[in-house]
Amino acid sequence: VQTAGLGAENASTTGGLTNIVTRSGSNKLEIDTSIRYSDQNLRFFEDARDRGRKFRSAELNLNVGGPVVKDRLWYFVSVQGVNSISTIPLDTTGQFPEHPPLSILGMNAFGKLTWQATARNKLELKLIYSPAVFNNVLQSPLVEPEAEARSTQSNRFIGASWNSVLTDRLVMVSRAGFQEIFLGLDPQSCQWDPNCSFTPGEIDLLSGISRGNFTSQSRTYRRSFEFSGHLEWFK
Repeated sequence: VQTAGLGAENASTTGGLTNIVTRSGSNKLEIDTSIRYSDQNLRFFEDARDRGRKFRSAELNLNVGGPVVKDRLWYFVSVQGVNSISTIPLDTTGQFPEHPPLSILGMNAFGKLTWQATARNKLELKLIYSPAVFNNVLQSPLVEPEAEARSTQSNRFIGASWNSVLTDRLVMVSRAGFQEIFLGLDPQSCQWDPNCSFTPGEIDLLSGISRGNFTSQSRTYRRSFEFSGHLEWFK
């Protein structure tokens, strides 16, 4: 991580610069995994504001790497799955019913293929896929269950980089990539109502309570191409 003195190649950067090298496979098969779990029963120091609040989170990680062709071609794959739910505290006055929980289901997947074409040339291919679904995202006692919102998102990336040692003092790196990001926001009722797009929502001006349906739908697609590289000379 660099915060100042970034050099000519990053002179226009106004903040910090982080350089991250992702893991690669090797001639040895390696597998590691982990599981994490937490819920409201494992939390301490709660007070009245947490009364009736439920929480559960589970996470699974799996990493696998090894050779395809020894000393020439290697792979590495990493997958992370996340599932969690949480609720807002119960209304002790009894004016509002129990609200449906916020639930999150997501995955992060990363794949990398490394080919040592020659002693001086290496090619890397990277793939990323990260979808996620968020149910009941508003989480307010002033929003009735049928007026809740549902959010979906995904990130896809494919990229390649070529590292070449042209001479003992000259090194070249070239990169190309494509990324697509999707963000969606819909009524939660679309899970059970095929006519959700035509069901109107309403907001009570006196109480501020939302009923009937969520009042917005949106789709956002962002696509970008990347072409970059640099040439380094060691005097």
